[in-house]
Amino acid sequence: MTMPPERVRAAALLTDLGSHDPRLSLSVLDVARLTPLAARWLASGLPDTALHTALTASLPPLIHSPAALLTHRLRTEPPLPPQPPRPHHPSGPLPECTSCRDPLPRNSSAHHCHRCASVPVPLAT
Repeated sequence: MTMPPERVRAAALLTDLGSHDPRLSLSVLDVARLTPLAARWLASGLPDTALHTALTASLPPLIHSPAALLTHRLRTEPPLPPQPPRPHHPSGPLPECTSCRDPLPRNSSAHHCHRCASVPVPLAT
């Protein structure tokens, strides 16, 4: 029986934590116990690097039990959903004010900027 890819990645990430910070070295049993929690984060779409950062950021100076610390972080910090892709803004020139040529907001139906629109138009005599 093969493990789901998220569990394989989670186990590898947890095993590797000790090489980045010896205070986070885990036993094989600790890795096995923490893998399902870490895999849940990865299954939510969180990249491996983001999980690594969540587990290693702002560590206390003294860690008595790396497994307890990581368990706490994995249980109390909810997995963040992946960020939606940013909307694509079409490239190309912005519309311009017909009076002063200042840029107008994209998709604007106005022909004048706020400054030019507030100038009173002289009446024809």
